[in-house]
Order: sequence, then C-alpha cells, then structure tokens
Amino acid sequence: FVCLSLQESGTESGSVLCYVGAFQQPRELLMESFAGFVWYRYVSGEDILEICACYNIPPCVLARFLLECLFGLSKQQITQCLKDPSSLPEDRINEVCQSLGKDLPYTPCESKDNAACKSGENACPKISWTRVHLDLYRCMDSDSLSSPYVEMIRRVTGMEYEVYLYQKLRSLGIAFQTENALRAAGFSKTPDVKLEVPIGVRGRLVNWIDSKASFGDEYNHKVQAKDQFQRYVNRFGPGMVIYWFGFIDELDDHPEILLLDSFPMASEIYCLPRLNVKPWP
Repeated sequence: FVCLSLQESGTESGSVLCYVGAFQQPRELLMESFAGFVWYRYVSGEDILEICACYNIPPCVLARFLLECLFGLSKQQITQCLKDPSSLPEDRINEVCQSLGKDLPYTPCESKDNAACKSGENACPKISWTRVHLDLYRCMDSDSLSSPYVEMIRRVTGMEYEVYLYQKLRSLGIAFQTENALRAAGFSKTPDVKLEVPIGVRGRLVNWIDSKASFGDEYNHKVQAKDQFQRYVNRFGPGMVIYWFGFIDELDDHPEILLLDSFPMASEIYCLPRLNVKPWP
C-alpha cells in the first residue's frame, strides 16, 4: 500500500498543494499532512469522493482518517462503522459538529424543520450525521481496494481455493491436517495444510502447503516469507506455496520453499508407497 504524504509548496501565484508518493510513511507524518487541510476541505462541504480523486486516495482510507482524526473514534468503532454505517455514533458526530460550528463555513438552510431556520437564521453547518452516514456508504461502494466488500471477496476467494486444495489432495489419497486441526492441536502459526507424510514435488521435498488466492508480488512475498513461510520451515521443514493468480518468477529462489501458480500434476508428485503392515497383536 502506498501512502501519500502531502506537502505545501510555494509558487508565484501562492501556496499550492502537491503530493509525494512514499512507501510506508510513518503514521504521524500522514496524520500531520492531512490534518491541516484535508479534513477542512471535507467540513467545508467538498465532496469526499472528489477529495479522494484529487489525491488518489482509496475512499475507505480517507473515511477511516476522518472518523479517527475529525470525530475521534477508536479503531474498533471505525471498523464497525465501515461494516455497518448505521452504527455511526450520532451523539459523537453531533457533539463534534456543535464544537466546530463557530468555525465551519455555512450554507443556506433548505430544511423547513430546522430550528435555526425557524428562528430566522438562514444557515446550517455543512457536516452532519446524515452526511457522514451517507458518505460511508458511498466510500464503500466506490472503493475497489480497501472497502469491507473487497475484504469479504478476498476472504471468500481464499476459502474457495483452500477447499479446492483439499479436494486435490484427497483425490490423490494424500493424508493431511488442515489449519483448523493444527490450531486445535495447539499450534499458533500454521500453514493451510500440513502433510501427514512428506511428498516430493518436482524433485523438492514438501511437508506443508500454503494457499494464496492472490498474485505474488515482491513486497508482499518478502513480508510473508519473513513472517510466515520461514516459521513454517523452521517448524515443519521444507514446504510449498501456491499463488493461484501467479507470481514473479524471480521470487522462486528459496531452497526450502517451492513456489507454484497451480496444483502440480499427478506425474510431478512422488508419494511414498503404502506398506501393508498388520497391527501388533
């Protein structure tokens, strides 16, 4: 994920805003950069999707930022609000609106039921619970990278490919333990499949298999190789990772981790022969 740090730069015509792409910018820098103008643009009435398009920011990322920095919600509350916008705390939103009311820009009030309009005041603040509530839905519908809908699709797709992996192994008569079975046995970090008996794949020894319903890019693979795959190697020995949507060929350089983009053919798999051994009387 690429964070965008925003900076001010002076020109002859005045101060303009420009963005500089940077990988993994510190959270404090991101907050400091945004706090000065992005949230002010939102409370000034600018459309949240237009702000996202201006800085090339995923809508749900900006929504999370506003909920945290403008309204002071916790991470748990923000996650719940994005899953269910109706859980947005109305009292907290109204409290912030009232506290900022003196400094916020105002626009002609169109609501005949508004108390301010009845009292003769022809102005209403440009932020409200209703606006934030609707904007959350709009962000979720417009975000193809980080919305809860996308996360749900990723999770379901991952589960589908895990089931497909189980079916392939069972069709070849290969005994294995699933991730849930390993966790029930007390293991914390576990691959999707731990083979009961090692197999050979393309001349490589395989004790475990991890299914990835994604593309294996350099950054994510290195992170996972460090945090996950190497731990599996240390605990269970050499293994195999299947990136079902492909991977960069140069990544397949680990002597104990075989990378594939599909389940190997039966001719590429070597299984130890079964021994007909009678149990000890």
